[in-house]
Amino acid sequence: MTELVWVSDWQIQCCGEEFAVGDQVAWPLLPVNRADTYFAPLLGGELAAGLTHSYEGHEEPEVPDVSGTVLGIRTVACRMAPLPPPADQRELHVVAGSGRLQWIDAIDQWLDLHGDPSGLHFAGWLVDLDLEG
Repeated sequence: MTELVWVSDWQIQCCGEEFAVGDQVAWPLLPVNRADTYFAPLLGGELAAGLTHSYEGHEEPEVPDVSGTVLGIRTVACRMAPLPPPADQRELHVVAGSGRLQWIDAIDQWLDLHGDPSGLHFAGWLVDLDLEG
């Protein structure tokens, strides 16, 4: 069964490992919280609705690993901006519709778009994961 998994950049940068298409992985996965408003502006409605899990290496108590094969990887980048006042202008949010996805064969754990003239911020990866069993 193929699942669509969100992997945040900071999760892998903190204590994850690089991966590539074809790799066998064992990841701590949580079901996506459908009340989370982060994904629809970032991915668009259709992809956000298809998202099934998120990689969570820092949950307490520890989340059991789920094994599978990486079938596809997309980088996800977007523009970030503060919400209109009276919201805290120091807090940035995804600009709806600004998400840009690109298919890749392997991740770069330290991908950084700072200084990119497009103004995009790297957010993470969308992974097509074929679960075992």
